[in-house]
Amino acid sequence: MVAAQHGSPLADAEQSFAEALKRNPRAYNAMLGLAAYHLEVVDDLAGSARQVHLDDAETLLTGFMQHGHPSAVAFFYQGLLESLRGNVPLALKSAEDCLAVSPSFAPGYVLMGRLLTRAGRAGEGLARIQYAIRLSPKDPALSSWFMMAGWAELERGNDEAALDWLLRSQSLNSDNPMIQGSLAVAYLLTQDKLSAAQHLQRFRVLTSGMSDEDRLFRFGGFVTPQPAHRLSDGMRLALAIEPTK
Repeated sequence: MVAAQHGSPLADAEQSFAEALKRNPRAYNAMLGLAAYHLEVVDDLAGSARQVHLDDAETLLTGFMQHGHPSAVAFFYQGLLESLRGNVPLALKSAEDCLAVSPSFAPGYVLMGRLLTRAGRAGEGLARIQYAIRLSPKDPALSSWFMMAGWAELERGNDEAALDWLLRSQSLNSDNPMIQGSLAVAYLLTQDKLSAAQHLQRFRVLTSGMSDEDRLFRFGGFVTPQPAHRLSDGMRLALAIEPTK
């Protein structure tokens, strides 16, 4: 996809937030909501289209921080913005600010866990993600949290444990392309090339508008600094698998 489809929940949210800001440029909650929209849609984008949304999100978040009341949610989205840009140190600072404001904000722990994993501190990262799961065991984002726990285990070299997390993630959302790609990596690293090829094929179908370069980009090849490597290296190897017949 290159944008939220007309009539989709994301598109409807964008329209509502934009209309609220048009009527009242000081509608700070709408400003924050629109920033969240821009950060949500970039998962399906690459190149200049992705950059436009990131820049728009930055402008909105800056306006909110300057004129609104900085909150855990605002710091969370600031951290997510920097994470999507691959700036782990800045993103970590925002995640810390988020949890300082609201120590019970479960998504903040997940964000920090993912960032710590990227920074080569996967054990600490996994602990944060597991804590978030205990805080909010029925969270709508649980499938993504399970997936990120799997990523942390991959970086720790615990491939069977990673596979367990990823299968739990798939049971909640089998159409998430990142979950299918992650399963391809985990199966490849556990020497099950047939299962890896099957999940890779599903990943390709779910990302049919992307090149392999774009697919690899989504698995962290852009992150700086880059000590965490098994996920992105595993995807690079998986993408070389011949398609199943």
